[in-house]
Amino acid sequence: MDDSRGARQVRAAMHLRRVRVDGPDGAPVVLSYPGMLLSCYEDDRKVCEKWIPLGADPTEEDDELLIAALHAAMLWRTHQADCP
Repeated sequence: MDDSRGARQVRAAMHLRRVRVDGPDGAPVVLSYPGMLLSCYEDDRKVCEKWIPLGADPTEEDDELLIAALHAAMLWRTHQADCP
């Protein structure tokens, strides 16, 4: 590995994304959806992150999206790609 490049780390965590919207009566409503948050760190500094939705009943398309995101993050970790 080239010593001029920083140490990279990818962290994966379950994350509940929340969005506040106006309900039909104008009152605020909070919607939430579970997912996985991939956070990419270089020299202990967060440089990018990606959130991937993970519903209770995932589809094959959901699985493929997650696999692609994990693959991109691992390539980034080994300096083979840009931030996913």
